[in-house]
Amino acid sequence: LFLLLVASLAVQWPAVFYLEGFPVAVTDLLFPVVAVLAAVSFILRTDKLRWTRAYILFAVYLAAFIFASVFAHDLSRSATKSLATAYLVGLAILSLNLICDEGRMRMTIAAWLIGSTIPVAVGLLALILFYIAPDNSILPHITYHYGAVPVGPYPRLSSTFISASMFCNYLNIVVMLLLIERTIGWLNERLWWVSFVASCVCLIFTISSGMGAVVLAIGMWVYYRQRSRIGIVTLVAGLVICTLFLLSSFIALAPHSTAPYSFELPVINIVVYPSPRLLVWTEAFQTFAGNFFVGKGPGSASAAVVFANTEGGHSLLTDAHNTFLSVAEQTGFLGLLSIIGICVYLLRIGFTDRSNPIVFGLATAFLTGFVVQGLTGSFEDARHLWVLIGMLVAANLNERTRLDHYLRSSSQ
Repeated sequence: LFLLLVASLAVQWPAVFYLEGFPVAVTDLLFPVVAVLAAVSFILRTDKLRWTRAYILFAVYLAAFIFASVFAHDLSRSATKSLATAYLVGLAILSLNLICDEGRMRMTIAAWLIGSTIPVAVGLLALILFYIAPDNSILPHITYHYGAVPVGPYPRLSSTFISASMFCNYLNIVVMLLLIERTIGWLNERLWWVSFVASCVCLIFTISSGMGAVVLAIGMWVYYRQRSRIGIVTLVAGLVICTLFLLSSFIALAPHSTAPYSFELPVINIVVYPSPRLLVWTEAFQTFAGNFFVGKGPGSASAAVVFANTEGGHSLLTDAHNTFLSVAEQTGFLGLLSIIGICVYLLRIGFTDRSNPIVFGLATAFLTGFVVQGLTGSFEDARHLWVLIGMLVAANLNERTRLDHYLRSSSQ
């Protein structure tokens, strides 16, 4: 059932139903069943609970949401969001305890990649329909039509996710898991290439700022595998491309009527307009500054920015479009410190010992998927990222266990 839960991460839209405005997916329905069975397993000692310092950081993060809920204006919505946050932390805790050896890690990665074939297949279907049957009734439900990306002769894929950016974020993790598989040699070579190319095609057509993070992830992996000139060039190229994508998030790709100001770039003398992200970031930061100690309340709107979409409609943007600003606005400085603490801890355990490709690959996926993409998108509630967090902690614990057994064997 846990492997089914991991595979179900690939289908987060459409929601089964909504609870206080929050979408409930199949993953959410599977979790309590898996959690109860896992608890029985721990009680019967079929599996053992594993100790990690991550529990402390998770507890502080959850406490920040609960504490902020007490002072929230909308207590019901804040309590629901805090409960959802407890569930997300539960996904990480469940994952790190059940993936207790390399065999289970192998099955978990396989389940993730098997599940990923669904949104990738849907994405490829959307590409085909866009060019041969653009009036098909299915197409609007698996493509994304809102935002600042100029309308053109191409689809923007969202597939089985609520937005193109979230689909891009999920594919970021898929690409890294495929690279891990390539190194470990668990997948047939031909099947690997088909999966990798298909995932990359869908990734490109998400047309999201997160694509730069994926290029960085690939560059880091190539450098990790080849400490040669090719590896260095690939890493530097990844850093440069990722930086350019991040910088592009500040500027609108096309002029828009809802821009409160514009500015001229020196030297090249081009007038540019603030992107919707920049406008939202500004308001979200002001919201955080005005609610520094306890936040505005979990589940609250970070901003209220009206933006003229490139297809002609208007959107009211209330999301912070930044993981750290989103958490800070909702929970105050305690929540911000806790999410930063979680990131620092995970990156430290992931990159301190680079001898294990699974640990390094998962750490790279977390860095690019959660931290880097988190600079331009609010992904703190992405279910797949919390499972990834649990996988990274589990991989680190598995490696430490393996080293302990090796040292004991050597001493004997």
